[in-house]
Amino acid sequence: GMDDKTFNEQLVAAGMTLDSVRAFIGLNQRRQQLFEGWAAEVVRPTPDEIEDFRKKMAEEVRVQHIIFATRGIPPTKYDSVRQIAQTVLDSAKKGTDFAALAQRHSSDGTAGTGGVIDFFSRTGPLDYTFKKASFALRDSGDVTPELVQTPFGYHIIRMNHRREGALPDTSS
Repeated sequence: GMDDKTFNEQLVAAGMTLDSVRAFIGLNQRRQQLFEGWAAEVVRPTPDEIEDFRKKMAEEVRVQHIIFATRGIPPTKYDSVRQIAQTVLDSAKKGTDFAALAQRHSSDGTAGTGGVIDFFSRTGPLDYTFKKASFALRDSGDVTPELVQTPFGYHIIRMNHRREGALPDTSS
């Protein structure tokens, strides 16, 4: 193996001392012990809880959305975009035809279909904030109470349909 002299030279080259290496190893050992202690206290889920979780992860929603894009505009303009979005959200909450609002105001390719985004799950590729807001809507026709902001802009989301998807196979 490596003799002490070579080892020390390499430590110096890496800007470390034997003491700092010892401290680092000690820290890692403590971290490992803490983690093992924590893991031992984690309560294992029951078969019913696992089944509920699988159902939840398999659930899919279809929504309609209206996006007021903020990409490519200076942040100083965000506020005026948000104000317009808020006005449209108020209309949507009052029951104005959502598809018509989407066709008129939305700035992405879904505008033509009345804002429809077809079925997706919680684990799908869409923006996390968008998915979270979508799944928070309970019933068909429900509209997000607030504007939903993602890196793409401000969204208004309306629940269209919720269904049980195909369960992922968890048997190994």
